[in-house]
Amino acid sequence: MYAVVSRIPPGRVMTYGEVALALGMPRAARVVGGALHLLGSESDVPWHRVVNRHGMISTRCPEHSMWEQAARLRAEGVVVDDTLTLDLARYRWAPDRGVLADLQLAPEVLHAVDTLLARAEPADDARADQPRRAGNVPRSRGPASRRRL
Repeated sequence: MYAVVSRIPPGRVMTYGEVALALGMPRAARVVGGALHLLGSESDVPWHRVVNRHGMISTRCPEHSMWEQAARLRAEGVVVDDTLTLDLARYRWAPDRGVLADLQLAPEVLHAVDTLLARAEPADDARADQPRRAGNVPRSRGPASRRRL
């Protein structure tokens, strides 16, 4: 995981989920966050280049504060606004096949990652990044709502 994060070039970012996907572990975004949390402040791993799926700095770690992450990203030329948000479409980086091969992942993992990346389209990303509206959240209405009509 640290090898993937170390490959992110200065001025570019990946999301926690994208790092997990690059390792062939979709749905392991929290594991990535936890592993980055374990890094000491003197680590060479550029933990600050990983943000949440909305393009927001979401760390709550005192060792790696959100303000330090924003300062490090800004020093690399990434525009981070006052709400600690950046433009993912502009700064997102994805490893190419060569980078993934250098990580010596199992062939079946490389195939799975290729398949998942081929399915991902910008329209899907834009839709996933939209905040949920209250009207889209199903409400429980008690036992009566479970009855079939």
